[in-house]
Amino acid sequence: MNLKPDWVVLFVGQNDMGKMSIPEFECGMDKLLNVLHENRIKVIQLSTIPSPGENEQNEKFDICDAIIERLCRKYNNIYVDVKSKFKAIMEYNANAENPITIFNEGCHMTELGNMLLADEVFEAVSTYSI
Repeated sequence: MNLKPDWVVLFVGQNDMGKMSIPEFECGMDKLLNVLHENRIKVIQLSTIPSPGENEQNEKFDICDAIIERLCRKYNNIYVDVKSKFKAIMEYNANAENPITIFNEGCHMTELGNMLLADEVFEAVSTYSI
């Protein structure tokens, strides 16, 4: 079936950073966003989320997010920083008597983490009257 969406939500970069170089990621993202732009498909692009205890990986995610944010400006897409909410919870958890479990393994989210991500997408969709 050949679908022709009006909007897409992209949540990419998390796994890509382990499989490709930063220039390869940027080139691939630019190509993908260009195809969506040429087909007049509007884009909501989410940032990556942090990976608990993985400082080197998180540095790559920060570079990835800068690329995503810059390409969003280039193509006039909506950029949603979901990372900040996850970081805030992680900071809270550092000293919390009852931490909020949003990750179960690395950057893989629990059901609650997925609900938090879905809430961020819902807020973006509501804000931009999709």
